[in-house]
Amino acid sequence: MERKKILYFITKANWGGAQRYVFDLATSFAHEGHEVTVVTGAPGALTDRLSKEGIRTKTLQTLRRDISFVDEVRSFVDVLKILKKEKPDILHLNSSKAAGLGALAGRFARVPRIVVTAHGWAFNEDRPLWQIGFIYFLSWITVLLSHHTVVVSEKDLADAEEFPFAKEKASLVYLGINPPAFLDKKSARKTLLEGQSVKTDRQTYWIGMIGELTKNKGYRYAIEAFAELSFYTPNTLFVIIGGGEDHEAIERDITRTGLRDRVILTGFRENAATLLPAFDCFLMSSIKEGFPYVIVEAGHAKLPVVATKVGGIPEIVTEMNSGLLVSSRDPHALSIALRSIIENKKLATSLGEKLHTWVINEFSFEKMIAATRTAYQIL
Repeated sequence: MERKKILYFITKANWGGAQRYVFDLATSFAHEGHEVTVVTGAPGALTDRLSKEGIRTKTLQTLRRDISFVDEVRSFVDVLKILKKEKPDILHLNSSKAAGLGALAGRFARVPRIVVTAHGWAFNEDRPLWQIGFIYFLSWITVLLSHHTVVVSEKDLADAEEFPFAKEKASLVYLGINPPAFLDKKSARKTLLEGQSVKTDRQTYWIGMIGELTKNKGYRYAIEAFAELSFYTPNTLFVIIGGGEDHEAIERDITRTGLRDRVILTGFRENAATLLPAFDCFLMSSIKEGFPYVIVEAGHAKLPVVATKVGGIPEIVTEMNSGLLVSSRDPHALSIALRSIIENKKLATSLGEKLHTWVINEFSFEKMIAATRTAYQIL
C-alpha cells in the first residue's frame, strides 16, 4: 500500500462524536503507516489523546465556533499556509466551519484529494429561517469544493443528494466502533455515585444519558420527561454524563423541576462508555443528530434504548424491535416510553438483546475503515 500524507481538520478539540471519529481514523491510518497530522482550533481532549498516541497536531487560535469575519480570514490564511507547507495527499475535513474554510483553502493549495464528513447537516438544526438558508448555501458550496463527501446516515445522504450538481459526490459510511471495555454494574454505579448526595438502593432504576451538554441533545425535554415519570415510578435515578456549554442551563432545569435529589449531573468523564452497565435503560432525547456513537455503545452493553426519531438514530434503533422511538421535543412521549420499559422487564431484555446483535453485525470498526479507505482512494 502506497504511503500517504493525510491531514485532518476539525474546529473544536473537545471530546464529542466528531472528535472521536477523527481520533479513530487518525490513529488507525497512522498505524497502517501513513503520515498523519490533525489540525484543530484551541487544544483540548482530542489533541491530548492524539499526542499520547504519537499523532502530530497543530492548533489555530483564531479558529472558533463563533462567527467573526476577521478571525475567518486569519484562519483561512493560516490553513492555506499549513497546506502549502505540509502538502498532504488527502485533506479530510470535519465540522461545518473547518469544512468550509478547509475546502476552499484545499483548492487554492491544490490538494489532490479533499474529503468532507458531514456529521449531521447544520441546516437541520433549530435556527431562524434566514440562517438555515445561508448555512444550506455554504454547505452546498463546501460539497462542490470537495472531491468527495462522506455522510453518516441515510437521512444525511438524502439531503446531500438534493444539492445541485452534487448527487454523485456523496457516499454513506456508517460509524463503527470496537466494543468498549465495560466495567461491571456494581463498579460502574459506585464510580458514578462518588461525591454524590443522592441515595439509592438495590431497587432503584437507573436511566442514563451520555453526551455533550448542548441544546441539540434535548436535555430540557429529557428532564421534563423524567419529572413526569417520577410521579409513576418514584424509585428512579437519572444520570447525565457529559460536559459542555449548556451545563448551567441544565442545572437550572433540574432545580426548576424539583429533581435535585433524583438527578446526577456528573460532568465530563473520561471513557464514559465504560460506565454504561450502571444503567438499566439508555435515553437519547436529541432534536438533531448525525449518527450517535453512544447508541451503538449502548447496544454493545445490551441496554434497552428510548430515543428520538432524528438524524441517523432510526437507522440504529428500529421501533419496537431494537428500541423505542418517539418524536423529538415531546417529554410526554419520552415518559410513556420509559415507563413501558420499566414496567415490562421482558420487553426491556428483548430490546437490549436485539440491539446488541444489530450493532455487532452492522457497525463494525473494520467496515468503517474499509469504506473510508475507498473514499480516500487508497488502494
